[in-house]
Amino acid sequence: MVVAHHVPCQSCHYCLHGNPSMCLHFKSTNLDPGGFSEYLRVPAQHVQHTAFKVPQKLKSEFALMTEPLSCCIRNIRRANLKKNDVVVIIGMGSIGLMSLQLLKLQECQVITLDLKEERRDLSLKLGADFSFTQADDAFTKSLEKISQGRGADLIIFTAGNHQLFSQSFQWIRNGG
Repeated sequence: MVVAHHVPCQSCHYCLHGNPSMCLHFKSTNLDPGGFSEYLRVPAQHVQHTAFKVPQKLKSEFALMTEPLSCCIRNIRRANLKKNDVVVIIGMGSIGLMSLQLLKLQECQVITLDLKEERRDLSLKLGADFSFTQADDAFTKSLEKISQGRGADLIIFTAGNHQLFSQSFQWIRNGG
């Protein structure tokens, strides 16, 4: 069984506008004693509204990725991207890699940044158009070329320091 950590009310202003994490009811619910516990009690409202059975064929290590994957899906849906939009993903850990795969399903063009060669290689195998170690001249030229000079439509920042975070604002297009 997979269960969400909070339950939104589905009727307040925030829920009706697609922002359930801002819902007061959502913020007041939680698993007991917490999601990282070896054992926990799942309140009835969680079972009723946010739990679902995991197919027997699905390995537990994949089922455990349900919540992080749902965060990636929500993030990308809210970005309202179109085919061939350009996205830069900084950090190719699990969130970056899941985001990449979802973006390629939407036929977006994706540039990835990560310090680890094996993560960059994996991002290329999963469909990234370009992958770089750092935001150097080669990265900037690739972004300019792939975006036709306008910059990225979206930047997904999953890892990095505050300098890289600040620098990433230079790569986003107007209104991105």
